[in-house]
Amino acid sequence: MIYLSILILAFYMIILIWLSSGIVNYKKQMDDTFHPRISIIVSAHNEEKKIDDLLISLINQNYDSKYEIIIANDRSSDKTQFILDNYVKDYSYIEVIHITDTPIGWGHKKWALNQCIEKAQYDIILQTDADCIPNLNWIKSMVNNFKNPDVSFVSGPAPMYNKNNKLTKYYKLDSLAQDALSASSLSRNLVFSCTGRNMGFLKQAFFDINGYEGIQQYQSGDDDLLIQKFATLLEGQVVFSFDANSIVISDPPSSLKSFFNQRIRYASKGFEYYKLNTTTEFRLFLPFLYIVNLICVLGLILFVQIMDIRYLIPYLMKTFSDYWLCSIFYHKINEQFFIKEFLLLSVFHPIYIVSLGISSPFINYNWKNND
Repeated sequence: MIYLSILILAFYMIILIWLSSGIVNYKKQMDDTFHPRISIIVSAHNEEKKIDDLLISLINQNYDSKYEIIIANDRSSDKTQFILDNYVKDYSYIEVIHITDTPIGWGHKKWALNQCIEKAQYDIILQTDADCIPNLNWIKSMVNNFKNPDVSFVSGPAPMYNKNNKLTKYYKLDSLAQDALSASSLSRNLVFSCTGRNMGFLKQAFFDINGYEGIQQYQSGDDDLLIQKFATLLEGQVVFSFDANSIVISDPPSSLKSFFNQRIRYASKGFEYYKLNTTTEFRLFLPFLYIVNLICVLGLILFVQIMDIRYLIPYLMKTFSDYWLCSIFYHKINEQFFIKEFLLLSVFHPIYIVSLGISSPFINYNWKNND
């Protein structure tokens, strides 16, 4: 049994090294003359503490063409509406849509974003979250990918980071590890996932796939479910923006309880992926990834019980593979890699992946801000 486990992990290692080479071979092509008009969309729910930072970063973007900012104030009960209304008075290119109710059969965030997309004047749409801070060259960097007329969807790096959070290095590693897998797969023309904190798409392409139709009922999935629709229903390219200027920083969860609630929310759609239009590679890799993590957890348990070094080999192979992929991705986007934190996280990561995979279908979760 141990040799079968090693064989499976060897296959995992080969896949990740192959994906990593796609990042290495990626060549950034920046065109400073490409400045189309764009629309930025955001859904905000009770974000009085963060919305100022977002708007200041969007207002001060280094971009030489006209852009609009459309924010859906999604049923906020704090001072979000008051703050947004003040910005509207001072900036003519900011528009706010006040949402009081969500139609039956729609997830709250998807309905809010859908209203923003309907309002958007321009065909290139960039999307982020209300608690994020984009790089000041974010628009220029993300939009540059659309110079290729075949590109219909762009995903970008979105690390969770806040220097005042004691666990911020671990949250950053966890979030960028997910980005590393998504980015490397896109570099090989394989579509797994993305994050709604940092992505863009063509408005017309969105309507060509009938928008959120078929996924509108899910509370989450404005990102990973949408990118799957783009990949399966369109011939347009889905790409990742490896430029460091594309980075959008987001606050990590305020507590471990919030973190696990967030991960349960993400994992809760696991079985639903197979009822929807998703790519073949995604359908195959999702259970394979779970098996890899399960093998590592069982190996660690047996190693502690029996103290046979052979049971530790799968874990070491996975750790090396993950390190290889993540370190290359970090280097590509000019981010600092935390080796000590990575090694500690590598022990707990398989455990919580396996635990969440088993428990998430049976655990109720709270949406962000008790939505």
